[in-house]
Amino acid sequence: MAKIFHKINEITETFFADFNYGKSETRKMMPFCKTSVEKYVFEKVFSTLYGMYQIKFEKQSNMFRDKTSEILKEKNHLKHLKYLDV
Repeated sequence: MAKIFHKINEITETFFADFNYGKSETRKMMPFCKTSVEKYVFEKVFSTLYGMYQIKFEKQSNMFRDKTSEILKEKNHLKHLKYLDV
């Protein structure tokens, strides 16, 4: 993940150096440039990263789903509040 952020910063700096030409007017556009680069990169790698995330946290997700369904089966609303520490 750190390598992805490093690459995004590198691309943004390249855009700034190549397309700014020292103009102060274009300096205002640089935050938008970085946002655009981040969006583009993460759209390209999202499916891979999300798949890795699902595999890594599959056990915790299953435990959470099981516990949630167990809690929601309860008819007593006071027990729901107890589970939520309210």
